[in-house]
Amino acid sequence: MNIFKMRTNLLVASAFCLISFWAKAQSFEQAQGNPFGLNFDNLVLEYHFASFADLDDDGDQDMLVSDFDGFFYYVENTGTATAPAFSTGVQNPFGISRVDYPDCSCNTMVHRFADMDNDGDMDIIAIAWYGAEYLYAENTGTSTSPQYEAFSDSVDWMPASFTYGAYPGIDLVDIDADGDLDLFSCQDDRLNLIRNEGTASEPSFSSGHQADPYGIELSGKNLFPTFVDIDEDGDYDLFVGGNSILKEDFQFYENTGTATNPVFEAVVENPFDLENSEIDFPSFSFVDIDNDTDMDLFVGGKLDDDMAFTFYRNTYRTTSVVELETSDVYLYPNPTSDYVYIESNSLSMIKSIKVFDMLGSLQYYSEVNIGGTYSLDISQFKSGYYFV
Repeated sequence: MNIFKMRTNLLVASAFCLISFWAKAQSFEQAQGNPFGLNFDNLVLEYHFASFADLDDDGDQDMLVSDFDGFFYYVENTGTATAPAFSTGVQNPFGISRVDYPDCSCNTMVHRFADMDNDGDMDIIAIAWYGAEYLYAENTGTSTSPQYEAFSDSVDWMPASFTYGAYPGIDLVDIDADGDLDLFSCQDDRLNLIRNEGTASEPSFSSGHQADPYGIELSGKNLFPTFVDIDEDGDYDLFVGGNSILKEDFQFYENTGTATNPVFEAVVENPFDLENSEIDFPSFSFVDIDNDTDMDLFVGGKLDDDMAFTFYRNTYRTTSVVELETSDVYLYPNPTSDYVYIESNSLSMIKSIKVFDMLGSLQYYSEVNIGGTYSLDISQFKSGYYFV
């Protein structure tokens, strides 16, 4: 079901309902280069990385790219949520600053979007490959008009910089389901967890780097950790890129535990028939780019001169969605801002309810046994689209 969540100052023109059938199996198409009109001919990109967010609040996913020289590029999605089309990249938009390390031959930045102060817009956390420092740029604008402060390495809540291992990668995810974002980093073949001991609006990363968390022992060097609930079981799984220089296999660590107690299985190479044959320093960016409720994959890194990103479309949900009106489950009102009611007739027992945001992040989970009506309080959810 697709919920349009609204506040009094947000106008929604139309709404529709879908019910999806969730399963672990994923199916990716063969890789294609520079999809949806991506064109970086006017830019010099090497060792680059992408993050996605709806920066202009128009319902589709835009792209922010960081590169070898410490620059950032905004690539607007001028299409729609279901038919993306990307414009030409604009260098250092929204006041985003270049980070310069004068004693280093490169300033490659790896970054992630994250709402670190829980104010409803996307901030940026980055790390410089050679500087080995965490950097933060706060979004002081709005969800429709971003404006970023200069990158800083002296924010009170940020973890201390480190001196071991070059070429770090980072990701932020609520790995223990306590409502705040934890920070993972990779240096050489080592995965580190820096747990958030604060809150969603007031983070604190003071506990230091915990090496090899949850028994995860990586293989290879110069790795990028990426967490995503790829099998939609309510916890986060881990992807890493494999040895960057040798263009080795993609690696996957399935989380078979729970949202509050992660347990990671042994590494699986080339999961879901994904393969790496062309990319050095592969970095993962998962996003539902075509709005079909499964997670597609963009892979950056160092590619051929005429290719910026390799794209793997997830086709699992292409034929697995039916209109809610044809089922025995009903959701109303839609849109809404406080409660949504999920109703099942006596022949259709609902066993569990999960709510995902547009990036596939689990926002709510409850095991139920309902043959009637369930009242779901969404008053604390941010405005946006949600899948139930």
